[in-house]
Amino acid sequence: MERKQASNWYRVLWVSPLLMWIFGFLWPLILLIPIFVYKSKLVSWHGRQALILAGLLVIISNNFTLDSLLWFLVIWFFGTRWGQKQAERGEC
Repeated sequence: MERKQASNWYRVLWVSPLLMWIFGFLWPLILLIPIFVYKSKLVSWHGRQALILAGLLVIISNNFTLDSLLWFLVIWFFGTRWGQKQAERGEC
């Protein structure tokens, strides 16, 4: 159950481009929920990791160039996938 909860928070990152467009740069605040609400170390650790990835995406999106778009896509896709798989395996 913990693994599933930890993995589910990466779903927020999958929709992050849409969230960024709708809510602006405040959308990563939702990732404070797994850090402070859940008692599980696994869930809060992956919440922090997802928050770091979200912060990187916000920083990169502030500087809109072709290079930043490439980095945004790489971090968004591979970072999210890596974190989600790590959470499914129960690793921190």
